[in-house]
Amino acid sequence: MLEDLVAPHIETTYRVVGDLLRSTTFDVVVANDVGHGALWAAAEAQVPSVLVHPSPMIWMSWRDPVVIGRSLPTVLLPPLTIAMRGLFDWYMTRFLRGVARRIGTPLPDVSFRGSERMAAIRLGLWSPLLRGSIPSDPPNGTICGYARASGLECTTLSPEVDAFLASDPAPIVVGFGSVYGRRATQSLLALAQACSDVGRRCLVIGQAAGVEFPSHTLAVGSAPYDRIFPRAAAVVVHGGSGTIGEALRAGRPIVGVPFAYDQFSLCARVERLGVGVRVPVTRRTRAEFAAILRRILVDDALARRASEAGRRFGLEPDGAELAADAIERTSAGAAPPAAAPA
Repeated sequence: MLEDLVAPHIETTYRVVGDLLRSTTFDVVVANDVGHGALWAAAEAQVPSVLVHPSPMIWMSWRDPVVIGRSLPTVLLPPLTIAMRGLFDWYMTRFLRGVARRIGTPLPDVSFRGSERMAAIRLGLWSPLLRGSIPSDPPNGTICGYARASGLECTTLSPEVDAFLASDPAPIVVGFGSVYGRRATQSLLALAQACSDVGRRCLVIGQAAGVEFPSHTLAVGSAPYDRIFPRAAAVVVHGGSGTIGEALRAGRPIVGVPFAYDQFSLCARVERLGVGVRVPVTRRTRAEFAAILRRILVDDALARRASEAGRRFGLEPDGAELAADAIERTSAGAAPPAAAPA
């Protein structure tokens, strides 16, 4: 993945951003987790840069241990996190130095941590509900909050989806994101069958090709989560950062079915909040999904906690607005604004 996807991205952004900075005056360069090419180009041009993180995983710390695919005793998670961070730093530094040699940057320190230190500020675009500030966070880091989808012009619903949501009882909504919604065929089918077993209709967003779903299931290629999740009885998600944000904001019980990367940790955070459950890899069968759905649909305490979390989430400022303020203040040479309230 690094060589096929990340390396070409770094090399291209390094060239494009570098050319732009040499030809035009810019106040600041904004880059994402894998935007090292933009960071390097900005450092060479001595232009301030901002590093944006959509997930707290990159700020891993023993004080906030990561969760991986298989369940492990809690006492093992802090030392495992320390080991994982060290291995991650070493591996990424080895990778980045190879890319830097190919593109010929003159910067003396292109290690993973050295590259991150090039940024004037680092912005975390996740809700403090999921993960607040801790002492080991980057000294130039600010948790801004979730960047919301509301207000975008693409949030209209198709008549078919709108009618499906309007019928009683409210359906279970399954949203596995842009990748897993098209690849997790067996899990999607098992979930749709489980919904049928518990007497609920199912709306699947991100239809896997060639899947024969039960008759009470509506499968669509795409639909706006921010318009659909609030109208669900419960939402089943893969645990991507943006999807988790919309699920929390909807105030509905959450079933987390993580597949990779930071999804395991984000779904574990949802479980710790008491607003949903995380489904282990070994329990993703039709019968297990049905048992989980039956339990959460009658759990009034969980529903109240999910609703309260949605209310609290709704009181948070838009992370995109705070991030934009921080970027503008950085370009003007001022300090970033305070973090979003927990």
